[in-house]
Amino acid sequence: VFVSQLCHCIQQGRKTAIRTLFGVIAASPQNHAVNQQLVHLWVKSIPNHMDKAIQNMVQGEFLQPHTDVQYSVLVSITKLAAQQQHQSEASTHIAEEMENNAERLFQLLLMIPIPKSLEEMEQSKYLFEPLTQVNDEDESDDESSVAKSNHSNGDNDQDSSDDASTSDDDQ
Repeated sequence: VFVSQLCHCIQQGRKTAIRTLFGVIAASPQNHAVNQQLVHLWVKSIPNHMDKAIQNMVQGEFLQPHTDVQYSVLVSITKLAAQQQHQSEASTHIAEEMENNAERLFQLLLMIPIPKSLEEMEQSKYLFEPLTQVNDEDESDDESSVAKSNHSNGDNDQDSSDDASTSDDDQ
């Protein structure tokens, strides 16, 4: 009920509703990823004509910084476009509505940045870190903690070689 109320407010062009839904999306991961259903509801509720302030907010705060959100929005756009195509095949009376929806989806597409190089893709930021990166970081943390514990236990080979070299210099 809460999300549908937010979607209704988004259709009316309320920035606070968009930010609130962004917060709900950020707080509601699904299998350690962006909740596709919530993103889809947001995309469906975007007003036909977004003013520049809302476009800038959506692009700057939600789309541009998070690659996983960009992907989820692209998936939603694909689903909505397929639905529109299916509806247009079934009826020819909805040409104006279809044109409005196409314009809305196109505006959203223009807000999603496309990486221009492999380096840009590798420097991507995520709303929810992919599991493979999280696991890699956990393993590197484990290795560094083992190295630290070895150092604190006096098992560091470099310290003993330094001691041996200083004793040779003293002689």
